[in-house]
Amino acid sequence: WLEGARGHVLEDTESSGQGRHQDTDGLPKDEKVYLSSSSSRRRRCRSLCSSRSNQYWTGLKQRKLKARLMRIGFHAAVVALVAREFLVGAAFRAAVARPYGRRTTGLAMAETEVEKKFPIPPAGVKSQLSSFGFEESKRVEFVDYYFDLPAPHWHFSLIDCWIRYREQKVMIGNNYGWRGMWQVKIGDSVNVDSDRMTVYKEVQGDEAKEFILNTLAKLDDKLKDDALSAAGANERESECDAPQLKGAEVLVPFARFKTFRTCYTPAREGSQFSTLRVDVDKTDFGYSIGEVEEIISAEASLLEQSQSKARVREFVDRIIPTDGESQATLSCSKGKLEYYLEHNSPEHYRACLRAGVMINSVGLKM
Repeated sequence: WLEGARGHVLEDTESSGQGRHQDTDGLPKDEKVYLSSSSSRRRRCRSLCSSRSNQYWTGLKQRKLKARLMRIGFHAAVVALVAREFLVGAAFRAAVARPYGRRTTGLAMAETEVEKKFPIPPAGVKSQLSSFGFEESKRVEFVDYYFDLPAPHWHFSLIDCWIRYREQKVMIGNNYGWRGMWQVKIGDSVNVDSDRMTVYKEVQGDEAKEFILNTLAKLDDKLKDDALSAAGANERESECDAPQLKGAEVLVPFARFKTFRTCYTPAREGSQFSTLRVDVDKTDFGYSIGEVEEIISAEASLLEQSQSKARVREFVDRIIPTDGESQATLSCSKGKLEYYLEHNSPEHYRACLRAGVMINSVGLKM
């Protein structure tokens, strides 16, 4: 009878199309109870399985969400750490790369410097600068090494291209140390005015090293061979204490000196001369000189350069007396390297005069 009851239920289920719902009408009471209790157990089982399945999947989703949040938190912490290191490193590089109070847009970006030298009067220039809203911003100390091919093959100097390695004294931890960087100043001797107003493009860091190596690679091999063979013993010995750039061993230092610099910057922005900077330098060989400069874009037009020259020239004229004797002294103010070559390497100095990259004491090119 059980088999007949099951067949009856299956036939009713198929005919009604109700699937799992079983019709127990017409069956004995005890059979109805058996089927009803069996269906209830199956429903409870399915409900229990469904509940446990929901709990499992809910727990799995929660664990995945928690793991994802932990990964996001870890990545955010890494990004924050990298950003912090980048900002700290950028600040340090800016301090080292521009030790004399200038603005910079990057470690090795090209800049154009419009500058004019002026003599330091016995009383100094601090009071004059204060009257125009300039105040002392910092004092720095650095050592410059200048490089070229060995004498008398001064290739770079004679085309107004100055390769140097600058070491600046900086605070490292609780002590002072030295940080160095390669720099290249590229001038245009045509733009050297009779009053020693100069315009230079400057690159530094990796860009400077790349420029040096690329320029050396383009030099004639015979020129480099002749320069190496002409190098004297003294020059080779002087290389021992100088920094070396790998791949540029043909370069030798022709000048080395230390500078103590006091930087002055405008206290307020927006004034007529707020874009200017003033440096007062004193060297370890006893020479002092001042410099007013303005940093403009490397892509600045000739008109913008001319306007910058006018601002620099006007400011120098205002802080330095303009009587005849002072004007004559102002017109022949030499830069540190120029003065060094004149007194320590006169042959090199005369070669620069003949090439037109320097001006003699009466303000004329030779």
